[in-house]
Amino acid sequence: MIRTLLALLVVVPLSAGEVVVALRPVVSVAAERATLGEVAELTGDEALIAVLRDLPVVELPDLRTRRLEPDEIRRAIGLGLGKTLTVSGVSEISRKGQVISPDELVRAASSMITADGDDLTVTTLRAAGSVTVPAGGSEIAIVAEPLDHARVGDLPFRVRIMRGDAEAGRALVTLRVVRHRTVTVAARAIGRGERIGPGDLRSERVVVGRESAAVVAVADLIGREARRDLAEGTPLTSAVVIIPPDVRAGQQVVLVVDSERFHLTAAGECLNDGRIGESISVRRAADGRTVRGTVVAEGQVRLDR
Repeated sequence: MIRTLLALLVVVPLSAGEVVVALRPVVSVAAERATLGEVAELTGDEALIAVLRDLPVVELPDLRTRRLEPDEIRRAIGLGLGKTLTVSGVSEISRKGQVISPDELVRAASSMITADGDDLTVTTLRAAGSVTVPAGGSEIAIVAEPLDHARVGDLPFRVRIMRGDAEAGRALVTLRVVRHRTVTVAARAIGRGERIGPGDLRSERVVVGRESAAVVAVADLIGREARRDLAEGTPLTSAVVIIPPDVRAGQQVVLVVDSERFHLTAAGECLNDGRIGESISVRRAADGRTVRGTVVAEGQVRLDR
């Protein structure tokens, strides 16, 4: 790669003056490539030095140190200068580093956490030390990616330092996220199957668990039933309450038979719960035969044809 860059020098029109190139022992630059003027002291013909000074001599895509020796410069440049160029010394060339602090990494990870109406407590469990990337070039962007789609608990994030489309470095950050939310809870112990009334509700600030069921609006809770026995203080979410069925297993119902010519009714017993619009099984009282029907109202099932 050094020879590729130096080969550019032979096409530069040069004067006949003499130039002395003394390579600096150690060079560090904040750029993707180093020029001859950065790696060496140039003395002699000022016009020729003005041409040579800004010519690139080595690319520095990363933080690794490159060694530049006189023969590499002399072979590429000396062909066009004859005896007018003198090169001495050896140069160890490296690219300066840009330090990304742990705080910057944590901020990038924290930016991926949304409150969504909750009160958040976010603490850092683990963060890599500072990350050093090559300095210079295009602006860097610090991008965090969650490695766990949960919204609470100990959440790991991959943090990448990007320069354009290229990754310059990465780190792992783990944050502990605790969410508090004001929800409606049971104001008393509620037994399975009991209907919920206004006096059964109160608001309480709770810690949101890793598995959080959908919140049910207070107005929609009234009249619902407990899916299971609920202790006082249980959050009333979609996981613990249900909309009561319009007919229940074992309930006596009116079985309706409709046609264009007649309308008949018969007695029957539901074999399973059902809501309006659902199809259920019904045992006819007259002959014990099981038929299928659609719930059309509380206590009424229309025979399916």
